[in-house]
Amino acid sequence: MKHAHVDETLTRAEREAPFRLAPADAGTVEGPTRLACTITETDQGLEVEEKPLAAILEELATLQPQIAAE
Repeated sequence: MKHAHVDETLTRAEREAPFRLAPADAGTVEGPTRLACTITETDQGLEVEEKPLAAILEELATLQPQIAAE
């Protein structure tokens, strides 16, 4: 089944698996970090950036008061 709202410029992996585990950082004792893709529309098209999920959640927490005020 084809979804019309899915932008075909995204790779299949970006559409179907937005979360993945990064390898553990050798400089820390922590295990793998959960990564997520953020997709931003720019003048040049779509920009896909992979960030740690915790960083994305922090950004959302700081934006939540602004969003609620709108």
